[in-house]
Amino acid sequence: MKRTVRREIIDEWLDEKYPNAMTKLSAASDVPASSIAKIRNGRVPKNADHRKKLAEALGVDEPTLFPVLEDREQAS
Repeated sequence: MKRTVRREIIDEWLDEKYPNAMTKLSAASDVPASSIAKIRNGRVPKNADHRKKLAEALGVDEPTLFPVLEDREQAS
């Protein structure tokens, strides 16, 4: 099983908080903006605390933002 990122959740938040949205999200989540940029490109943080804090700042739970793909979904 592998996790993925639901980028649309992040992008919607960033659109709503424009301008300086990335800085605002970084401050709200205590996750560096450079890490958020990598997450938006599909990298799932290994740090569980970063996953949790980012999800909380976005107003969703961690499994919603970083869902686990079943083995059969990975092959698709």
